[in-house]
Amino acid sequence: MQKSEYVIEVLEGSKKLLERHIPAGEITEKNLETLVLLMAARYGNLDDDEVVGSLLKRNVRGYLPLLEVNKHAIARRFGWVCGENPHVLVTSKPVE
Repeated sequence: MQKSEYVIEVLEGSKKLLERHIPAGEITEKNLETLVLLMAARYGNLDDDEVVGSLLKRNVRGYLPLLEVNKHAIARRFGWVCGENPHVLVTSKPVE
């Protein structure tokens, strides 16, 4: 069985602010999504009101779409993206 890893990148435009690799068996999918939210809030310099607003239900007053996590598929790799600029990108890839 081929091993895989998650590659976590924080990007601001084309500039890479952070890159981390985590073996797929060392983090749950739920914790990976939480990590994406935390990194997007940290690198996006969100204030308290923006963090709270981002975690409200979408259909309530005060909701902010700053921390939406969207799943994506690129070139047979899957992952998540969160934030605008900077944004956090997570992809899963085989370990070579």
